Amino acid sequence: MSSFGEWLSLRLGAAGFTQGSFAAAMTDAGAGVSQQRVSLWARGDGLPGRALVPALVKVLKLTEAEELTVRRAMDALAQERRGLGAA
Repeated sequence: MSSFGEWLSLRLGAAGFTQGSFAAAMTDAGAGVSQQRVSLWARGDGLPGRALVPALVKVLKLTEAEELTVRRAMDALAQERRGLGAA
């Protein structure tokens, strides 16, 4: 997996979600997310905020280990995008 977007797309497909149905499930889980926002993430053009991780974990039924991996990947990508990854 080379990006969060690729990982998310694979997980959505494996769980039987479309971007729209995933957005609805995230909203039902307390995280108001639009289909457009999910599309942005899936294209690798954005990342969910840390506040959305609990809903993401719940909706995708991630294990604790998977949650930790997602959090670390999100932190690394965010750092890279801020230009701090090339230290």
